[in-house]
Amino acid sequence: MKPALLTAALVASSAAFAQYPETFTEPSLTTPVSQAAIDAKAAHLSQLLQRHQTLATEKLGQISLTHADRVDIGEAECVVGCDDELRAAPRALESGKVRPLGVRVDLLDFQRKGTADFGQLLKPENGTIAWQGGVMSPGATALKLHLTDFSLPEGASLSLYNLAGEVFGPYVLDGANKNGEFWTETITGEEAFLQLWLPADVKGVLANFQIAQVAHIGPRFQVAGALNPTGEKAFCSFNESCVENGGCYNNSDWSQMENTKDGVAHIQFVSGGSTFICSGGLLNDTDSSTQVPLFLTANHCLSTSAEASSMEAFWRFGASCGGACYNPNGAVPRTSGATVLSSRSTSDYTLLELNQAAPSGSTFLGWTASPVANSNGRDLFRISHPKGAPQAYSRHDVSTSIGTCGSWPRGNWIYSTDAIGATEGGSSGSPVLNSSGQVVGQLSGGCGPNPSAACDSRNATVDGALAAYFDRVDQWLDPDTTPPGGETYTGFLSGRGDRDVHPNGTYYQSAAGLHQGTLTGPGNADFDLALYRWTGRWSRVAVSQSSSSNESISYNGASGYYYWRIYSYSGSGSGSYTFTLSRP
Repeated sequence: MKPALLTAALVASSAAFAQYPETFTEPSLTTPVSQAAIDAKAAHLSQLLQRHQTLATEKLGQISLTHADRVDIGEAECVVGCDDELRAAPRALESGKVRPLGVRVDLLDFQRKGTADFGQLLKPENGTIAWQGGVMSPGATALKLHLTDFSLPEGASLSLYNLAGEVFGPYVLDGANKNGEFWTETITGEEAFLQLWLPADVKGVLANFQIAQVAHIGPRFQVAGALNPTGEKAFCSFNESCVENGGCYNNSDWSQMENTKDGVAHIQFVSGGSTFICSGGLLNDTDSSTQVPLFLTANHCLSTSAEASSMEAFWRFGASCGGACYNPNGAVPRTSGATVLSSRSTSDYTLLELNQAAPSGSTFLGWTASPVANSNGRDLFRISHPKGAPQAYSRHDVSTSIGTCGSWPRGNWIYSTDAIGATEGGSSGSPVLNSSGQVVGQLSGGCGPNPSAACDSRNATVDGALAAYFDRVDQWLDPDTTPPGGETYTGFLSGRGDRDVHPNGTYYQSAAGLHQGTLTGPGNADFDLALYRWTGRWSRVAVSQSSSSNESISYNGASGYYYWRIYSYSGSGSGSYTFTLSRP
């Protein structure tokens, strides 16, 4: 059942003093899992480890970091130029460094030569073909691999694992993003292994990929400690003393506490040559017939398609009250990948759609577009991941008298003072909610005479105001489920790779405005939906690629020529569909 949306009132204005804002850009955990799923994963890992004994890797691809790199990601102490480090520009909290590897795995080439240039190629007795290779980065807390040119035949699969028991995949066909390029999940430790298995009848068939880059992730990625606990730290020695463990608070402190904990995630993503950490949360929409995994974070955290594609969200990453920082309440469910729907530096927001469904039991947070920036004394509440720590709780009081930073005007941003707890780098993007559990904005950072000190009461906590940018995201949060002029088409896709174009096999000319498309297909297939625009050539401008055959797109476009494409990706690959579109 979706939370009801409530409304309120009020508006904006401000004073200012000349302080520069500091952006907090960042740095299970428990979901019920069926015993069958646990057994299946254990069997998969057991099989990988048995194969590991027989497929001893001949060499590991290796990257290395400089001392300065390790200082940047919190892995080493600064020795020279430390004052300059402390005055670095505001940014997301850096958690890792990305370095090129450029190793190509080409099974067709290996078969011709009878050997592998990287890793090891074998042909086991059962006739299947197997390859194994590994990657190492000394001192890493965790690794993440960037795979490109990924193309496997039907029946082939690639798995990622380590010797501590983590396993991801299998990756198949064109990979996780279905386009031959993706970042793997984050895997703990300084070594990661890949195993590729192909059926016996694929000789001479194209099967290749490139390990283009490796992300060396440092100690700020605290989830690694929860996945492989050491039990060494209290909650949490790296946080300032005023930061409060969310595990010590419940619904008696705020009626929406537990729901909010189930809707907020710790996120890590790749940007440029580094990895970064932030926070964010699920948002509900008003269409009760669907459950689109909308996700809100800060623009200064991530804003591009490449960053969103690399994003992992870690859910229900919390610690028991009084327990160790690395003592999670259960497992750590995660989702991989997202698509940018809307992002803007004004009010510092990014609205995403996750590429995977939110974990079972997640809360889709309600919201209100009523402004609160001038509601002096209004209580606001937050769950976030300061410095990448497990869930922390903070309560804030809206202040209309505290000074504002010039680049963050009141109205577009909400200023508040901390009443309980605090935020730090890593908290950026975390939703801030009213007493009814409705999101009213998301964290930008701090403003004041000493904004990098979380416990300094002279500082303000500053959130981008949802009310100020609602007109840019309302098409997703409050979609028109019965658009006027809607056109409905039906069709049938006969197998994987089959595709249809609409309307009725052709394109249409359109004025500027909103294009909406909704696809409903069979339950045993994976149909995808895309919108194309003529820009001197046909270019894809929007896509919906879930693992089901139910897809939807809302796209604000310029005037021009457009067409829709429906494509059968996998599953049985066949079945009837219904497609509804509306155009400006």
